[in-house]
Amino acid sequence: MLNRVKTRLPALLLSFALAAPLAACESNDGVGVMGRPGWGKTETGALIGGAAGAATGAVIGHQSDNKGKGALIGGATGAVLGGVVGREMEKNDVEKEQQQQQQQYQQQYGY
Repeated sequence: MLNRVKTRLPALLLSFALAAPLAACESNDGVGVMGRPGWGKTETGALIGGAAGAATGAVIGHQSDNKGKGALIGGATGAVLGGVVGREMEKNDVEKEQQQQQQQYQQQYGY
């Protein structure tokens, strides 16, 4: 029984590590991060980064006979880094959108 728990624990921890950033970004009104509807670049980046990090960590961990631990560490690190990159991309999009709106306003009202 204990051996079975040991073999499944890394997979369980990995699934929690990958789901945590996504759960943190959810809101009650269906609006994602930065006031945009649905999944934004932050959530997508966290998901893609987590999956890529888990795969890379599993490959690296396999060479040291610790595939589960490598996948867990890689998945958590990838999710965080992917979320950070996605958040910055989203902030840049919002800033560009605001600049365009300001330019349109200035053109329309001669300001």
